[in-house]
Amino acid sequence: MAYHKYRTLNDTLSRVNSTVRLPRDTVIDALLLRCQIEVTNGSGTSWTGTHLDMMKALEEIRVISDGTNVHYALNGPDIAMLNAYTGAYGGSHPGSSAITIANGDAGTVDLVLPLNEGDILAVTKDSLELKGVFAAEIAADLDVTDVSIVPTISENVYTPEEFAGMYGAELERAAEPKVYALGAQIGANTELTGVLDLPTSTLLRRGLCQFRNGAGVLGAADPLRFGLIVTAPDRRELVNVNYDTFRGIQNFKYNAGSALPAGTVSIDYASEVTGDGFGLRGWRWTKGDYELAVRTNNAGSLRYVSCEHVVTPAVFEALGGAVLEGRPGF
Repeated sequence: MAYHKYRTLNDTLSRVNSTVRLPRDTVIDALLLRCQIEVTNGSGTSWTGTHLDMMKALEEIRVISDGTNVHYALNGPDIAMLNAYTGAYGGSHPGSSAITIANGDAGTVDLVLPLNEGDILAVTKDSLELKGVFAAEIAADLDVTDVSIVPTISENVYTPEEFAGMYGAELERAAEPKVYALGAQIGANTELTGVLDLPTSTLLRRGLCQFRNGAGVLGAADPLRFGLIVTAPDRRELVNVNYDTFRGIQNFKYNAGSALPAGTVSIDYASEVTGDGFGLRGWRWTKGDYELAVRTNNAGSLRYVSCEHVVTPAVFEALGGAVLEGRPGF
């Protein structure tokens, strides 16, 4: 009979051990990363920042199967902010908590960052690895002196018959996560204007948008309106919403109590656009047909975290869907 369990691994991801091999005997429902980060202040003055600043020490966290299949490729702030927009517990993300480090002292944060965008069918892989790239400093004279990540996996265990019944004998009903970041520069404009092409070929579930000014500061270059437009064969506006209103909706939706990360919004294609629980079928269009759009008085940049599922399009269309999550876990 199928069941769920948690398993904390014995290996630790660190500067001296930048790769951890993940188990390949179950289905991984989520990865839960306990991150301990130490930063030493040599700036000559006291420094006050947030846990989100400290997470800049995590330059990149990657989960890769079979050498080339990327399931996650994000930095620490990406993961923390993505979790702010995840379910009813979203508002509990740790990014806004303050930390002060006196000159010459070290400061430490200890927190758990979930990676929970879909099931990884680990039992079907020849290799499955968690990799880390760590920054030398989070700002000038704020040196990263230690990083330790202890992985715990939330996993579902199936019999061979249950597994085939869930995902198909040839994995034809399978859907695995692909989560990574894209970037674009934004110029001031006077109408809703496309700024970033949505990816093609996969099932687009949701996306996290981070707006920064030229100095890289979140919340200092917020747009007036946020949108999603279709450019072909004719222009259509699928979303055209006041930016502050959209953030207010999301504060309510994700139980955030006005604590969502500054300069960010999330768009859930599965519930807010298609309304069918699946999302946008990226294989139905070509690059440039779907664009994220803004109307803004502020030049700046957009960092977009794309949460996708890799599916078999022909089977998805024939069956009207795929198995995005086999069993509830984390």
